[in-house]
Amino acid sequence: MSRAPRANAANSLFCWVALGLLLALPLRAQEEAGEPEQPAYSGPAVLSRSSGSILRLPRESVRFRPMFGVNGVYDTSFAAVSVDEQGNQIQQNLTGVEGTAGILGFRRFRRGNVSADYRGNYRRYNQSQLFNGSDHLFALGYTHQVNRQVQFSLRQTAGTFQRGFFFPMALGTVTPDETNIPRDEIFDSRVYYSDSSADVTVRLSARSSVNMGGDAFVVRRKASALFGVTGGGARADYSRRMTRNVTLGAQYNFNKFNFTNSFGATDLHTVALNYGHRLGRRTELALSAGGMRVELQSLRSVPVDPVLEAILGIRSGIEAFYNVNYLPYASIRLTQGYRQGSLTVSASSGVTPGNGLLLTARQQQFNTNYTYTGIRRWNFGFGLYYSEMSAVTQQIGPFTTYGGGSGASYALGQGLHLNSRVDYRKFTVGGESNFLRSGVRFTVGLSYAPGDFPLTLW
Repeated sequence: MSRAPRANAANSLFCWVALGLLLALPLRAQEEAGEPEQPAYSGPAVLSRSSGSILRLPRESVRFRPMFGVNGVYDTSFAAVSVDEQGNQIQQNLTGVEGTAGILGFRRFRRGNVSADYRGNYRRYNQSQLFNGSDHLFALGYTHQVNRQVQFSLRQTAGTFQRGFFFPMALGTVTPDETNIPRDEIFDSRVYYSDSSADVTVRLSARSSVNMGGDAFVVRRKASALFGVTGGGARADYSRRMTRNVTLGAQYNFNKFNFTNSFGATDLHTVALNYGHRLGRRTELALSAGGMRVELQSLRSVPVDPVLEAILGIRSGIEAFYNVNYLPYASIRLTQGYRQGSLTVSASSGVTPGNGLLLTARQQQFNTNYTYTGIRRWNFGFGLYYSEMSAVTQQIGPFTTYGGGSGASYALGQGLHLNSRVDYRKFTVGGESNFLRSGVRFTVGLSYAPGDFPLTLW
């Protein structure tokens, strides 16, 4: 990757961090002027709206505060996009040390809320310098109630990473089934990403509302053998509260993907019905089901005419082609909120822009994320993830990955925390390659974060 894209990615990340800090500055004054209003209950959330369930948000403000730390690291099966002299993929087990820094917080104010989560690190390994480097993950969410009828929300995620162990951000800012964050990377190669979204919700009556929104995202991979993607889309939906605890609705989404290092593009149209149900005071169920029209332009390999084969000595050629596929779409999310944490379980079946090896691909995935801070000095969290991807046009796959992670932190006092975390990931590529790889990442160390609130790992 050239220096210009790297500089642009770094500048963009710096700008969004600065924006998050600027948004947080006036909130303290607003809180001093009076207690924040609790948002009026607007019915259970539906999946077509990017704001997600309010049950995932903290019930109280969490002061914005910096975090610093140092960890010992053990990584297994680091895999680069390269092979050794025998043609085998290079994989390494490495030990090293990493320094970490970040800022985390959530503010609830009279007409909305803002949350920000930034995590960065720099790591250095003893056995090899190939995988030395830094990772940066950032998420910002902002919601504002303009008046009784209009609300708008903004969300931004951005970052860069090299190791494929990636899990959702804290404080309900993002969820893995709602963004275009790359998660299913097959190689440990540098990835840059950014995803911006905005929504406006207009209440038509006491029971009905419409939502309009859009997003734009970009993913770039340093390895020239892997594909990047630039995409965006627009969405609209209508929802109506049938009862206090039940919401019904319909949605339409349009998305477009353009790929680097490859000819082709994808236009994606989705139509679905939505159902939201508040099962209890702190439990919500959201369902969505419908269909997708996948319009593709790409390249494919075709056999050549026997005459050309005899003259030119080639057996196959490349041609551009256009294709339309109709596929089902489904998504489900269960959210359980607690005073000291939250649990989210989700599953979906749809279409994604791929993972750098696969282009436009069908994907079925399952994800669960849990965090708990109910014990005075402790914070616990865990996550599980499963995904299967199959290319719509390429003769590759399927690509299957699953894994999980768990972590804990203990407040030693004076802002000092002892923390540890372990992550596991395993994936395969089917077909003739029979590629199989699994890896473990383990960290343990000390972190400093001023304040009495337990250090959040998720």
